[in-house]
Amino acid sequence: MRYTAREMEFMGGSTKVLVCNDRAASALTSLSNWLVLNNEANFDSREPKFTVAQFMERLISGKILNWHKNNVLPTPESQRIVVEYFDITKRLCTGIKVNPVAGTAKFEDSREYDLFRILGVPLLHAPAFNEQVFPSLQEQLEPGQIGILYLNGEFNTICKHNGTVYMLVEDEALHKKNPSASWKTMVDEKEIFVAGDFSYTRAHINQKVYKCSKCLEEFCTEINYERHLEAHVPTSKAALNRSWNKDAFAKYWDQISDEDAYSILSDGDQTVEKSHGLPVDPIFKKWILGPEFLVTPPEVRDALKQLKQLKHLMEMKREKPSSDVLLGILKVGSEGTFFSTNLPEGGFSFVEAGKSQNTTRTMLTYFSLRVEEVLAKKWYTEKMVQANVVMEELLDEITDPSQELASANIENVEDLEGKDIASIVSETSTSSHVSDDVVHTEEKDEERKLLPADIAHLPELLGEEYFPNFVSRKRLVRLFTLFNKDIVTVLTRTGRKIAKRLLNYILKVHKAGHCWNGEWSILDIRVRGDGATLIIDKMAVNATKDGIVADLQKFIVLLRPYYKIEGIKGPAYFDEFHSDVMSLPELESEKFEIFQKFLADHMAFLPPASTSNLLERLFRLCDDARRQNADFEYRPLRRLDRVGWTKIGAIMPYNKVFHYDEASSSIETYKDHYWDLLRFVRNFSNHGLKYTQIDGVQSIEDPVILDIMVAYDLGRFITKLVLHVLYVFEKPERLVSTWNAYKTSDDATEEIDEDGTEENEGI
Repeated sequence: MRYTAREMEFMGGSTKVLVCNDRAASALTSLSNWLVLNNEANFDSREPKFTVAQFMERLISGKILNWHKNNVLPTPESQRIVVEYFDITKRLCTGIKVNPVAGTAKFEDSREYDLFRILGVPLLHAPAFNEQVFPSLQEQLEPGQIGILYLNGEFNTICKHNGTVYMLVEDEALHKKNPSASWKTMVDEKEIFVAGDFSYTRAHINQKVYKCSKCLEEFCTEINYERHLEAHVPTSKAALNRSWNKDAFAKYWDQISDEDAYSILSDGDQTVEKSHGLPVDPIFKKWILGPEFLVTPPEVRDALKQLKQLKHLMEMKREKPSSDVLLGILKVGSEGTFFSTNLPEGGFSFVEAGKSQNTTRTMLTYFSLRVEEVLAKKWYTEKMVQANVVMEELLDEITDPSQELASANIENVEDLEGKDIASIVSETSTSSHVSDDVVHTEEKDEERKLLPADIAHLPELLGEEYFPNFVSRKRLVRLFTLFNKDIVTVLTRTGRKIAKRLLNYILKVHKAGHCWNGEWSILDIRVRGDGATLIIDKMAVNATKDGIVADLQKFIVLLRPYYKIEGIKGPAYFDEFHSDVMSLPELESEKFEIFQKFLADHMAFLPPASTSNLLERLFRLCDDARRQNADFEYRPLRRLDRVGWTKIGAIMPYNKVFHYDEASSSIETYKDHYWDLLRFVRNFSNHGLKYTQIDGVQSIEDPVILDIMVAYDLGRFITKLVLHVLYVFEKPERLVSTWNAYKTSDDATEEIDEDGTEENEGI
């Protein structure tokens, strides 16, 4: 065993500390260095006849004896205890142990632990020396304080400097490898060494690098490495995609307003705060003062400084930076993976990989990733709107050859041809074609959509998947253009199935007499078998009416952010579902089972054609009953819980059906109650194409458009109508067959949906 005293700069002066070639002697080494750094020992006072170990043993024994003389009355028992301490002091060079109390910062009482306590040494313990345990160590140490860390059976001298925890280099082999290094810490899973005064040293850095087995690429952050693997393509193809995408997005960034640019950058800041616990600015300040700044590569340091300047410019002056500045930051943050991966339109599935490290490097990565995503979404949204307009004009030109298509618009379509934008979600924005005075106000989402990056820090699930991760790979909604060129959202088959499977699970739990009182979150939803089963992983309690209502409203509130597209009212019938659950009957009543049937097959989660067919069947059912009872208006439906549907029916594009042959005495005018509402939606579905021609629009043959229009504009009346009819008829044979035909109308598409072709199959 060999001890060596080496010089180091500390606290403005020069001092000597011990290094040893055997970590079994870590107790004596660390205790000696603690005394030296606290000016309670000095190796220069050692007499040559004593070895370093002997000198320190005598010094420590003397301090123990002095403490007992000053604090303990001399008795045979106290003398025996002093002898025990002397024995422990002799064993410091061969190894002693203390016993940490699991789950606490304490140690079990023992003579060994008392020795440190008597000497005034702050003794701490931890399972590792890394960024995960640093917050606990920082909390236990005062600024500038020196302590000893008990780690894996060894003792280590540590110090808190400028909020960072450092460990003294006490191993002789490590000291020889890095002679200028006195302290070390951990940043982004790599060891960083600094001098005795905590200044930068060019010591060896053990840096973790992620190497791709398919090519020569290396990555410093796991998230960029996983992104590279997720869509591994040859270098030439990646460069081609990146080059085209970079040019397209640079042009788009330079065109958008300063406010839009600020909104995009704010999204990046919010993502950083979610993943790292702090916004960009505090992390930046900590980086400047910490050791990571000293070893940050120049290109990363420049990107971080540009990000700081960019944020200051936007927040203080609302002045948009150039695309060169922004894309330069994104390039460094993504380690060259930006705009190059060809991922599904479902979103960023690659962000699931890796737990976020609280470092500046990963902060830059998360910021860049989110800004890239939002920018891509907005760009794609605008292009989709342009493409829809161009397609309408193309159809117009076919119908009327005299019309000329704008060359600029044709170029826009050609730009989209064959281009695969990395990681985009097909979203757009529009408004209903019905005037604002007759459209109900949509309730604001109470929940924020979680991206896989937001929950990357959560533990992995065995045989299950978190809901946000699962749906990030799925296309839940698609865009649909109405007659007047308004663009709306419609659920895909995948979107309908996912929602219905979760809803059916909730209703099954309610039927069994249990609920959650709405006290569950999106992270409690677990997915099994790639969506075959969805459950809520939370203990249920005895069901109450209020608890069931809270569950059902929570269901639609949690799902809405994943199905909603910014700027568009909808999806259709989502708001209606939220309000319909308020009419839940008493749990013991006969209506409860009917109400559950109504919710299980709510129009929010069936295709538009299915709802249209249901209304047609209900009309025939009610019309037959009306004729059998000689009831001109069918009395059971001569009521309406919410008046006002006629105000919508009387305006374009419904008015031609609403006022059809109004002067004729043989045609009944529409009134504000359920029977006439049912009659009107049935007539509009059957005759709307004939009587709703809009100037400048080609003849449309697809009746689904009519169904979507009715859903968006009359949906809040229609769902109440359907529930009322269910209550009126209860369980007659014809209603049962009608409802079964309705609820199974989407089943024929199940196999098509599973093979992944659903996205191109339409509604």
